[in-house]
Amino acid sequence: MLEALRALDGAAASFAETFRWEPLTLVFLAASAWWVKWPLIAAIGACGDASCRRRCPRAAVSALLAIGASALLVTVLKQTVDRARPSLADSGIDPIGIVPASASFPSGHAATAFAAAVAVGLVHPRL
Repeated sequence: MLEALRALDGAAASFAETFRWEPLTLVFLAASAWWVKWPLIAAIGACGDASCRRRCPRAAVSALLAIGASALLVTVLKQTVDRARPSLADSGIDPIGIVPASASFPSGHAATAFAAAVAVGLVHPRL
């Protein structure tokens, strides 16, 4: 089963490599900017806190605590799994942008953004 998953992963990476369209590339580069992930979500939570005129910004603090916990867990898992980034594992993949030196799995961007979104959503469900 693991080999089937690896084959599927390789096929998906190969397909993505052949499908490049400059406007979409620019969208993905903008979406991968650091401030689009958890900082933006935490800021939205802080705005929700400010609109409720709370002395303690519960959503912002909750988001920051969730981000810290998820970042710690991701760091441990990255060291355990130690999966190379696709462009480092396969020289046929031409990366767009800067390739981080850390392992690729699990995604720190996805984990921290999800943690921030859940924390803000629990405090301010309308957001």
